[in-house]
Amino acid sequence: MKTDPSLRIIVDVVVLVSVLLGWWYIALPVAVLAAWMLPYYFEFLLAGLIFDSLYGFGRGLGIFGYFGIVISVVALVLAQFLKLIVKG
Repeated sequence: MKTDPSLRIIVDVVVLVSVLLGWWYIALPVAVLAAWMLPYYFEFLLAGLIFDSLYGFGRGLGIFGYFGIVISVVALVLAQFLKLIVKG
């Protein structure tokens, strides 16, 4: 599946700005749609890691300190699995 690189760049910028501002509730749906539409959208994992690095990994947070990376891994795997079922 061939896609326009400018679409990927625009989505990456939107997700990065959303993560840097702490708007995970905006970055998450955009990244899930990008994972569904774009092949190999592993930038989603990087967004989760950046979010955790900025706003998580604190003492006493437990598993909630890894919220971004856990949610991004689950959502990416789920999107890839559903893409195989629906488009396959």
